[in-house]
Amino acid sequence: NFVNSIELTVSESPAQALKFLTTNENFEQFIALPPGEGGAPTLSVVEFQLLDEDKNPIKQKRIDFRLTDSIGAAGLTQSTSSTDNDGKAQTTVTSGLVPGPLVVQACYIPDDLIDQVNGTNQQVTCWPDEFDRCDVDPKPDDCPEGGYVLVPISEQITGISSRILLSSGVTDQDSFDAAPVTLNLNSLTHVGATVDINIYFGDQFNQLSGDGVTATVQSETGVVGTFDGEQFNELYNCQSTDATCTLTWRNQGDAPFSASEWQNTIADVCDTYFGNAAPCIGTYPTTKDGRNIIRGGRVSFLVTAKGQETFVDKPGTNNRNGRFDEGEYHSAFDLPEAFLDINDNGSFDAKTCLEGDADDPCAPANSDGGHNEIFRDINNNGIYDAADGIYNGLLCSEDAQAAGACSKDLIEVRKQFSIVMSGDTPYVRFAVPSTVGGVNCASQNGLILEASDNASYCDISSVTLGDGGVESVPVYIFYSDINGNPLPAGTEIEISTTNGKLDLSGGDAVVPNAFSNDTSYSIAKLSREVESNGQEVGLLSIQFTFTKPDGTNEVISYSLDVNDANP
Repeated sequence: NFVNSIELTVSESPAQALKFLTTNENFEQFIALPPGEGGAPTLSVVEFQLLDEDKNPIKQKRIDFRLTDSIGAAGLTQSTSSTDNDGKAQTTVTSGLVPGPLVVQACYIPDDLIDQVNGTNQQVTCWPDEFDRCDVDPKPDDCPEGGYVLVPISEQITGISSRILLSSGVTDQDSFDAAPVTLNLNSLTHVGATVDINIYFGDQFNQLSGDGVTATVQSETGVVGTFDGEQFNELYNCQSTDATCTLTWRNQGDAPFSASEWQNTIADVCDTYFGNAAPCIGTYPTTKDGRNIIRGGRVSFLVTAKGQETFVDKPGTNNRNGRFDEGEYHSAFDLPEAFLDINDNGSFDAKTCLEGDADDPCAPANSDGGHNEIFRDINNNGIYDAADGIYNGLLCSEDAQAAGACSKDLIEVRKQFSIVMSGDTPYVRFAVPSTVGGVNCASQNGLILEASDNASYCDISSVTLGDGGVESVPVYIFYSDINGNPLPAGTEIEISTTNGKLDLSGGDAVVPNAFSNDTSYSIAKLSREVESNGQEVGLLSIQFTFTKPDGTNEVISYSLDVNDANP
C-alpha cells in the first residue's frame, strides 16, 4: 500500500469578540468603600474571554483594561493581561472613595501592532482619549516617549463588564439613627413590659452601610437584648441586615428617680384639684421651692457603633472629591466621647458624690439629674474627652492629615433618646379659663371654682347651665399619669355628657406615640340645650380605655357635675 502524507497549515481564525464572564467566583456586583464595614468586599474580579469567529477561545493574546470613568477614584490592579489557554483574561477592581456605578472596558490588542512598536519608543493603546492626551508637545511625563499607536477604531474588539456598584462605606454620625417603636410605653407598673429598638446605619454618602455592622445599646434601667423564646441562642444580637438591626428593651429593676425623696410626682409638684392629686397645667415644672425637679418615669438610652465623624465635602481646586480636606472642618460635627445623657440636657454632668455632706451633688436637694451619667471611654485613658477640634475618620486626606487637620481614627457614632414609662392610672383636672372664672376664681353663676397654680385657669367641679347659671362654658380637661407624663400610647379617650350640649375641640381620641413635657388636654364646650332633655343633673365624663401588656383592657373614668337650671 502506498501512503502519502500532506502537511497542512491551518490559519488562525481571527478574533471576533470579547465576552464578559459573570461566572468568576470572585466577581462582586456590590463592593464597599474601604475598609469594608461588616466584612463587605472591597474588591471585584472582572473576567473576559477572547473568542474567534468560530466561538473558540484564543490564547496568549494581550487584553487591555480601563474603567469607563474616574468617578470615585476606584482603580484596577492591572491595566493589561494575556489570555490563558481558555482565552480568559482578568483584572481586579479596587474600591474607591465615592459611591456610584463602575464599569470595566476591555480591548484586544492585535499582535501585528505589538510587533510594529517592538523595539521603538512607542506603545499601543485602544483608548482614543489616552492617545490624544499624549499626542502633544511637550508630552506629560507618564506618556511613552514616542507616544501611542492607536488601534483603529473600526478594527477594535472590545467588551464591557456589567455594572459594579460601589457603596456601603463606614457608618457616619449624621446617617446613624435609632428609635424605640413606642415612646410612651405602658410599663410604669408592669414588670416585663417590652419595646423594640430599631437601629439604622448609613455612610458619609448617605448610602446603606454593609450587612453585619454591630451596635451597642445601654439603658438607664431595665435590660436590652434579643428575646426569641429559645434556649441557648444569642442573648444579644444586633448585626445589621439591610443596614438595620433590632433589639428589645424589657422593663425590670428600679425605675429611675422613683423614690419618694425625689419629690417629683404630681402630688409633690402640682397644686391639688379640690383636695386630690391632679396634673399640672401646661409644661411640667423644672424647679420648685429652689430645687430641681428630676422627672420620674423616664429611661435614657445610648446607642453606639464604630464609625466616623461627618463633614461636608466642598469641591475646590485643591480638594479631592470624597475626602476630608483642610477647610472642611465644622465644630458642629466634632464629637466628644459618647455618654448616657440621663437628664437630657446635652452635657456630661457626672459628679463625685459627697454622701452626708450638705452640698452633696448627688442628693435630691442639689442634683440636676445627671450625677450618675457614664461615658464611653473609647481611648481607655480614664477621663472624659471633649471634642478634639479635628475631623476623625477614614476619609481624612493625606494632606489634611499631614497638616494636623484630621486623623484616620474611628469614633463612636451615637444616638441618645428616652422612653416614657407611662402609667395606666390617669389623673385628671377640670378647669376653665380665668376669663370665665375671674381673677380670684370665686364660685359664681352656678360654677363651683377654686384657684389653681396657673393664673390663666380656675379649677372647676360643677357647672350649672340655664337661667340660674351660664349659657355655655369651655371646660379644659387635663390628664396625665402620676409623674406628669403622657398616658400610654394607644390609650383610647372618650368624652361625653349626659346633660347639656357638648362640642369637643383639641385633644386626641387615642393617645399618640409621643414624648412630651406638656400636659395633654381636651376642650369640652358645654352649652344650654336647645330643647330640654328633662334632666336636672348629669355628668361630663372622660373615659380612658387602657390596653395592658398582657393584652387585657381596663376602663377608668372621671366626671364633672353638670346641672340644668331649666330642665
